[in-house]
Amino acid sequence: MNNFKMFEKNPYLDHMKNRNLGCFRIVHAHPGAPNADIYLNDKLIAENLTYCSYTNYFPMCCGDFKLSVNITGSKKPPMVVDLLKIEDNEMQTLSLIKTYYKAGLIKNIDYPTSSKANMSMVRFVHLSPDTPPVDITLPDGTILFENVSYQQSTPYLSVLPATYTLEARVTGTPDVVLTIPNVALEPNKSYSVNAIGLINGMPELESLILLDEYY
Repeated sequence: MNNFKMFEKNPYLDHMKNRNLGCFRIVHAHPGAPNADIYLNDKLIAENLTYCSYTNYFPMCCGDFKLSVNITGSKKPPMVVDLLKIEDNEMQTLSLIKTYYKAGLIKNIDYPTSSKANMSMVRFVHLSPDTPPVDITLPDGTILFENVSYQQSTPYLSVLPATYTLEARVTGTPDVVLTIPNVALEPNKSYSVNAIGLINGMPELESLILLDEYY
């Protein structure tokens, strides 16, 4: 699904062994935005990122950088310009989303504050702009995450490694707006279950499941 080019040479990664490092990735979750090129301090680092795609984690020396998201191949002003702050040993995901009048980025830190050996860690990220707040449940109605609104991310939850079916239900009701089958969670790994798309329109509401692990 990742029809993009990610550049191998990182000009900000000199003397890697002697510097504090963090990493980040970009998720294209804006249902109305075109393909995107990603720039750091005006240098192209990833090209032609399509909706529902994401980059690998990009390792960086700690510091502050200008992050720009441009329409692919366009010289027009960027869709988004933001400050990217890289902290030591911090993994982060930046999601391109729809705000009231324009595109924007939201940041999530990609590791749990605590984890248990041989368990799986999972969280839910609400990135569907027209979907109301939802409860994330099992098919029997057991609530895992409650009342999650657009742009919100839950804390990680520790669960037994297994394959799950998850349901997103309009908060406080049995109304299922999204079923997510075959969510395979492995031990000692962390996952983000993202809801993207539109509940009324195209592209339709769907899930994007990411492994929150830097290789």
